[in-house]
Amino acid sequence: MRIFKLTLAAMLALAVVLTSCRKDEPGGDSHTPIKMVLADSCHIKVDGVINSKQYFTFNAYGLPVETRRVKAEGNGFVNDSLVKRGFDKHRNMLFEERYVWKNGFWNTASKREYTYTSNDSIATYIAYNGNGDVSGWRATEKHEYDYDKSGVKTKHNAYTAVSGDILKLKSSLTSAVDPETGLCTFATEYIYDDNGVKTPVTRTEYTRYDDGNVKVAGVDKREGDVWKSYCISTFTYDAGGRKTLEMGAIYNTDKGVYDMDEMIGISYTTDGKLTMYKRDCKFDDESSLSTEKLVENEYNASGKIVKYHLETKDGKFRGKLNAHLIKSADCAYKYDNAGNLIEETFNYDFLFKLWPEKGVIEYFNSEHVF
Repeated sequence: MRIFKLTLAAMLALAVVLTSCRKDEPGGDSHTPIKMVLADSCHIKVDGVINSKQYFTFNAYGLPVETRRVKAEGNGFVNDSLVKRGFDKHRNMLFEERYVWKNGFWNTASKREYTYTSNDSIATYIAYNGNGDVSGWRATEKHEYDYDKSGVKTKHNAYTAVSGDILKLKSSLTSAVDPETGLCTFATEYIYDDNGVKTPVTRTEYTRYDDGNVKVAGVDKREGDVWKSYCISTFTYDAGGRKTLEMGAIYNTDKGVYDMDEMIGISYTTDGKLTMYKRDCKFDDESSLSTEKLVENEYNASGKIVKYHLETKDGKFRGKLNAHLIKSADCAYKYDNAGNLIEETFNYDFLFKLWPEKGVIEYFNSEHVF
């Protein structure tokens, strides 16, 4: 069973962590409350001084339905930010609402909403911006998904806001699924102009291993009225069906061959916990691969994380800024004799100073809330 740990590193990727929990995991019966392993509050210390505090409220399954942050100001602490979340009985996150304290009220900042398929994959995702006050939200984008039995995406309708809350379809993915195997064999992506006229832009053909996992995904790109080879990806898995290697290549029209463009390597513990994720790729004007993103985790004998390391190439992912503008991060975790998290040491390197970059988070149980 996955026991959720609300560490600083975990909060940066909360949606990923929560939506990856499945109802069919060993011990994952959604009607059985899990043991609480987290404190209900924490102090964030920078240079030995409390910079801010956070207070957590959990549901019966140990998932955080509310996180409130107060920051040091003068001789005390004042409200700073608030996050509210909702979950279904399978522990999938249904929504996350973010607020900032302003003029004596919690003002809306951003919101995400999700629905799920029967096997807990994301079916719809809607993003909202706050109205800058207490009056609500306005939708900025919406995505609709479906998948084949192996998890390959067979549908993706993407909408963007054009006026107020009005959303317009901007791209879509349609697929051919083999009725006998339930596996996607072919998918085509379209874009839409302002009049709703769609144009095909890419098409992907899949070949499979005997167990149904994707072996090769070949992509063609539309240029005028002609389809041309664009890129190809090959995949390798471990005995448990987890992806361990992905290699991507771009078609070189001058040479008539595929040139290596990206390589992703992933490793796990014997019980499936991520130990390493490394993505190498070619950046602009580079002829060889370089590491874009590296994640490394270490665990203790009880399976709890004790070290987390992240580094990116100048805070960028293939030319796009990381959502949190992180260049690197190192976190170390300590537990008491009962296995409860009691301390996290963090060291972040941001492109811009967003939060405290180096300090210690001390977790407490039943601390008095002022």
